[in-house]
This record gives sequence, structure tokens and C-alpha cells, in this order.
Amino acid sequence: MRLVETRVYAFLMLITDYILIGILWVVGCLPLVTFVASCNGIAYTMRQWHGQGSGEILRNYWTGFKRQLSLSLLVSLLYLSLYFVSDSNVQQLQGGLSNQWLAVIYLMSLIVSISLLFRIIWQMTGERQSWQSVLRAAVFSVMTYFLSNLLVVGITLLFIGLVFVFPPFIFLFAGGYWKLIQLGLAQKF
Repeated sequence: MRLVETRVYAFLMLITDYILIGILWVVGCLPLVTFVASCNGIAYTMRQWHGQGSGEILRNYWTGFKRQLSLSLLVSLLYLSLYFVSDSNVQQLQGGLSNQWLAVIYLMSLIVSISLLFRIIWQMTGERQSWQSVLRAAVFSVMTYFLSNLLVVGITLLFIGLVFVFPPFIFLFAGGYWKLIQLGLAQKF
């Protein structure tokens, strides 16, 4: 039996493919305005990938990255501006509201904004739609599938926490993170 035909080798190749996906995502996110396009590339790859080799992963990532690029850039710019506006508003509100209410408002806005972002990405990687249809379907999914959205937000916050503890986790586990996100978004509860 040759090494290439063993299950261990197949498992190691699968792990390296997930690491490759993570590296592609991180590199694609380096210019912040391409964050959503890079997420689209990964989500599209996860939808299309059925254990093919690395060549298919690269092709699928690039196809997903380019897909609806103008809408991806617009969503990225919108989310970046919302982040900076909300960060300055939170700093201004700290003097007027109690910390408990501020924490509740911030947590709820975080859950809704992350859920909406992932639902927009999920809609953009499916069949081609207009931006109005993408937004309408994403908002409907945020309101309808609250528990699966909460699961996706929890996975995201856990991943962010792990990356803050040990930054190389972003390269090692980003592919697995996106696989969990795909499974969470596919749930209908």
C-alpha cells in the first residue's frame, strides 16, 4: 500500500486544503474594503467544494471573490462606516446611559449586524440576484432564523476570541470556522 492511498494521507490533504482556504481568506481580507468579497469567495468555495484538490479550491475562491464584486465592495464600505460611526456613538453614550443598558444595546446591535452580514454573504453566493433581492432575503432570514443566526454569531465570537489569544489560529482554523458557518447558515431553526 502506498502512502498516497492511505486514509491518513487523505485526512492530511483535507487539513491542508482547509488551511489553504484560511490563508486565502486572510489574504483577501487584508485590504478591508475586500472583506465581504473575500467572505464571498470562501462561502462560494464551501458551497462548491466536494473534496476536490487544491486547484478546485483556488478556482472556486477566485470565482466567488469576483462574483458580485461591486455589491461586495459596497457592503464592505457600509459595514466599515457603520463600525466607525457606532464606535464613536458608543463612546459618546457612555456618559448618558448606565453600563447595563449600553451593554444590552451593543450586544443586540452586534448580533443583528453580524447576522445580517453573514446572511447577505450567504445570499450573494447563491444564485445571482439583484441587490434588492439579496437584501430582502437577508433581512427575512435574520428575522426568521434567529437561533441559527445566534449560533453563527456565537461561533464568530468564539473564533475572534481564539484569534486574540493566539493569532496564528486565524491561519490554522479559518477554513474550519467557515465550514461551521456554512453549516450554521444552512440550518433552518
